[in-house]
Amino acid sequence: MHFELYSPKTIKQINAELTARMAEKGTRSRPAIQGVVEKSGSFDWLTHTVLLGIKRTTRLRATMEKAKDVTIIRGYVSEGVQPEKVYIVMAALAAIGLLLALQGQVVLGLVVFGIAIVAYVPLVGDYRNSRYMLRELKRVTAAKDKPPPSLVAAQSAPASRSRTSRSRASNRQS
Repeated sequence: MHFELYSPKTIKQINAELTARMAEKGTRSRPAIQGVVEKSGSFDWLTHTVLLGIKRTTRLRATMEKAKDVTIIRGYVSEGVQPEKVYIVMAALAAIGLLLALQGQVVLGLVVFGIAIVAYVPLVGDYRNSRYMLRELKRVTAAKDKPPPSLVAAQSAPASRSRTSRSRASNRQS
């Protein structure tokens, strides 16, 4: 999932906050976050979840750039699948495995059951980890999903001027 967040803090302040968050010890409710923060404004975060005895690690990658009075954080994190929708996928794979077993393809049916179990871990693990890391990133950087009004106004002003100049140029040619 691609994301874009807007923080009132500077890149230097955000780098310090991200580094401080990675130094915190993990607890049951707030797992540890590991990673790398570069002075250039890019960073990687890693966290993991254990599901069915399997450790699932999810990576968040992002870059920061200063624009007017805010810092824009753009990045990507694997989204996973909502738990409600995972059950549909698991039920479909279980039905396919059962149909294969009933048709005499017992080994193939067991393989499909195995695939369902193995697919559960990355789907649900990424969902949980991505939500957690985005929530932590917003909290640490005081970032919002929507750009501030000053940035929206600054971005829309040049676009309206260019449309006006284009229409004037087309009027002159007529």
